[in-house]
Amino acid sequence: MRTGNGMKALGIFLLGVLVLGAAVAWRGQRGAEPREIVLVARAMTFVDESDPARPNPGLVVRRGERVRLVIVNRDPGSRHNLSIEELGLRSRTLVAGESDAVEFTAPSRRTMLAYSCSFHAQMMRGAIVVE
Repeated sequence: MRTGNGMKALGIFLLGVLVLGAAVAWRGQRGAEPREIVLVARAMTFVDESDPARPNPGLVVRRGERVRLVIVNRDPGSRHNLSIEELGLRSRTLVAGESDAVEFTAPSRRTMLAYSCSFHAQMMRGAIVVE
């Protein structure tokens, strides 16, 4: 049978384990690598190479998700970039064969963000849906 002090010590120990576990889990989420999405600029459009038949694909991300959006220019003779104006993000200007990335944390509310190439926004634009 435990004494009052023993129960108190056990309670403090268990509380400490609980707090430490929560802190490790929280830090693990914050330190997690962003999900990477690759868009290829080709023939004056953005494509996802896993589904090249669908130009300027809609991208779906979760609220609060960390995302790394990579652009690869495979469009000989054309300069491209990737811009998400609502978030104030823009990759550097790329010539064929170059790549760059922008990283962001998706908004905490459901919304839709536009992405585009600043040079060819009439043809090269799509949407990021935050669910």
